[in-house]
Amino acid sequence: MPYQIKQRQRTRASELGYTIEPSKRKLKKITVYDKKTNKFIADIGGMKEDGSAYRDYASLLESKDKATADKVRNAYIKRHAKEPKKKQDGSFTKSKLADIILWS
Repeated sequence: MPYQIKQRQRTRASELGYTIEPSKRKLKKITVYDKKTNKFIADIGGMKEDGSAYRDYASLLESKDKATADKVRNAYIKRHAKEPKKKQDGSFTKSKLADIILWS
């Protein structure tokens, strides 16, 4: 079953000039495209082998209280803080796209 994209995620992607759709890749949640050119940018977010999704902020807000969701988000951001966030050409890395679309 494909990942159900949340409105919050669509809004964040759109604000940055991207469109998103459920990924066709078995172990990814979302495919990101450039809004103007419809060019593939990246697949982000993880899915488990059993088809369930790893956590993200929007999903946590639906299933937990905001304090718990914020605690998990802060742990995610801290855990991934050392990953590069921009490529040499100035575009965002997959890590940064996940930070913005899945965790903000």
